[in-house]
Amino acid sequence: EIPVHKFDPRHFGMGIMGTPVNSFLKGSLGGNAVKDLEIIGEETQNSIICKKFRGNIPDSKSTITAWLAPNLMYRPVKIEIESFDEIIEVQNSYKEHLGGVWFPKKVHKKTFYINSKSEKVLYAEEILQIQDDFEVNVEFDAQEFELEFPRGLKVYDYRIAKYIDID
Repeated sequence: EIPVHKFDPRHFGMGIMGTPVNSFLKGSLGGNAVKDLEIIGEETQNSIICKKFRGNIPDSKSTITAWLAPNLMYRPVKIEIESFDEIIEVQNSYKEHLGGVWFPKKVHKKTFYINSKSEKVLYAEEILQIQDDFEVNVEFDAQEFELEFPRGLKVYDYRIAKYIDID
């Protein structure tokens, strides 16, 4: 079980085939279910120690394997989906910002088909290189977020569940 305090809640940066890591670990993969998901060991990928998970996607009769890195806040380092006629492999790399904040650096996806000789043949390759010259936790002047409402306006504050009259 992954400790809640070590899981990165900002999972939108990298998921497993478009699904947040926490949803995948609960048995979901987009609109599909993942059954029999289990940790099958620990393995190093790209010099990163990972927990290796494997499960079945019943609707497509496919198997998915994901290598999640505890030291990268359980982000996926490698993903493989194998079906009877296709294999998808995804390799992710990350860059650390501000000591412990991991952002995707590169996503490399390869899609193979299985030919009549049961050989793996590459037919599609995608590389997504992420721009990484940005700053994290930049200071902003509070005045940049101040709003002025015109007099006579009623504003509903959901926090207190009341209307507020602007005088």
